[in-house]
Parts: sequence; structure tokens; C-alpha cells
Amino acid sequence: MAYDQGLALDPSDAVTWNNKGDTLRLMGRYDQAMQAVDWALARNPNDALASTTKGEILNDLRRFEEALPYLDRAVAMDAQVLDAWKAVALRALGREAEAQEAERRAKELGG
Repeated sequence: MAYDQGLALDPSDAVTWNNKGDTLRLMGRYDQAMQAVDWALARNPNDALASTTKGEILNDLRRFEEALPYLDRAVAMDAQVLDAWKAVALRALGREAEAQEAERRAKELGG
């Protein structure tokens, strides 16, 4: 994987760790994806994108309650992009009114 080459040059690069994790998530390799994103968050706990990726992984695994704190944190850091992801977890938990509110905020912030 190309990300490994970049990490060999700079193992502290949180963005590369997150991108590797997201790619692994898309490949369905959730354990490895979680490890990569956890590395990213350990290096930069205030990274909205890494918090989003962690929430996406947990959503994919249907671990919606665990996903919400990561998505909440991500939304607080970058609401425009991330309210829509929070809506996925809320809807899966049967919290439709909250999901609709998150989607409304995302659309409103997106212009």
C-alpha cells in the first residue's frame, strides 16, 4: 500500500495514518482500519477527519452507539461536512428526529 511508503518516511503523519485507515475501511479490512485511525487520533486527537473516519468504521460495523461520540466530536470541529455522517448513526438507532435535524444542519451549513 502506498501509504506505507509515506509512513516509512514520516511515521508521525496523522493525515497519512487516517487516509490509510479510510482506504482499509473501504476495502472492508475493519480491524486494520481501526488500528490506523487510532494511530492518527493518538498523534492528533483534535483531527476532525480522523474522528469522522473512526465514526464511519464503527457505523460500518453497526456499532452505532460507539460511533456517536466520535461523530459528535468531529461535528464540533467541522460541522458542515460531518453532520450528515452523524445522521447515519442516529437513523440506524431509530432516532429519526435527531437524524433529520443533523441532515438539516449539514444542508444549511453547506450553502
